[in-house]
Amino acid sequence: MNRLLCILHSRLIRLVAVALAGWCVWRIVAVLPLRVHTIDFSHYYVSSRVLLEGLPVYSTPLATYYAKYGFEVSARIPYATNPPGLLWLFVPFALLPPGGAMLAWTLVQALALAVILWLTMRLLDDRLAHGRDWIICAVLTSPVLLWHFGFAQTQLLLAALVLAGYVQLQRGRSTVACILVTIAGVIKLYPFVLLPWFLWRSHGSWAVRGKRLMLVAGLITLTVLATGPGRWWDFEVYAVPYLQRYAVESIYNFSLPSFMMKLGCLPDHFHPTDAVAELWSTCGIGVGMLLLVAGYGACARWGGSLEMEFCWLSVVMLVGGMMTWGHYLVFLIFPMAVACAQLAGKTDYREWLIMGLAFVLLNNLYNINRWETPFLKHDLYLKLLVNSLPLAGMLLVARFFLRQMINAKQPSRQGA
Repeated sequence: MNRLLCILHSRLIRLVAVALAGWCVWRIVAVLPLRVHTIDFSHYYVSSRVLLEGLPVYSTPLATYYAKYGFEVSARIPYATNPPGLLWLFVPFALLPPGGAMLAWTLVQALALAVILWLTMRLLDDRLAHGRDWIICAVLTSPVLLWHFGFAQTQLLLAALVLAGYVQLQRGRSTVACILVTIAGVIKLYPFVLLPWFLWRSHGSWAVRGKRLMLVAGLITLTVLATGPGRWWDFEVYAVPYLQRYAVESIYNFSLPSFMMKLGCLPDHFHPTDAVAELWSTCGIGVGMLLLVAGYGACARWGGSLEMEFCWLSVVMLVGGMMTWGHYLVFLIFPMAVACAQLAGKTDYREWLIMGLAFVLLNNLYNINRWETPFLKHDLYLKLLVNSLPLAGMLLVARFFLRQMINAKQPSRQGA
């Protein structure tokens, strides 16, 4: 292990890593002009334009608006599908010309990434030693980041809000922590999975926590009223069923519920009838909820370390969600850095190899669309497994943090 560390810290290897990271950043910059007129940026933009015009957001066809603003017409996403909170968030950008809006939104993404890396380094500074540069290089060279900037996504912003909330929780500012996570949840919903943990682990008596819960509930209620209760109802009626079906048909969704839904719909070649899609969507949602309950149960049984619980639940949130696109994996920047910090200085080659494999699987996004390759076209089950490698990576990361929590409890049980 010491010899390996010496090699990794050699000047030549570090220069190669920095050069590779720089090239990856340049590739992101180079691809952005090509993505101005495509999804998901175009979808955000035209959806917010419909909102600004006062039309029914979730039932107004977007094809006319795609053409009006010079975007590629997307038959794949014909209607708005994002929550009202996200549509209102994007309104200031939709007031700009598409090119200017893309530039401004890219700067927001870059700032969010900088916040995540800065907070990660601050939290782990005393444990990463000389590994900080390698963590940053691993993030910058990850195809997950290319996906995120290429699709002009929101997950970096959400991950920055949630990680900032975790920092505030550690510092005893529980109310601020819960507010930050609530804001993230209002924007994209799925971060709400972590909100009960923040309330549970917040400081103060149960009475104080109850008041904090009422504050969060009031904030959510005010947000719904401010963004339009009718729009939230329309989102549930029109957008959610479409998203559930898309979760079945899309190969880019890597959650466990999505895997189960695709497995159930595989005999229909991933284009099931509405009844079959609804059945397997219900089953997938049920599995996801059971997994989330089990995740919280593991915290109650083996938890104790805020850091381990936060990382564990962050992974569980992604594995158990209905939608976990490749760019959602930016939520694993901090957990993977924590895993490196936990393994730093240890000679547990087995765990190093497992986490190295997890990193490779998580980044298996470049050639994910292998459905029509000659080798796989005759075996749908094998195709499904090959295109679910990022899910396998998430499961390995989840295994690591669960083992960390269990092992941390073992000495106390033995001492008793």
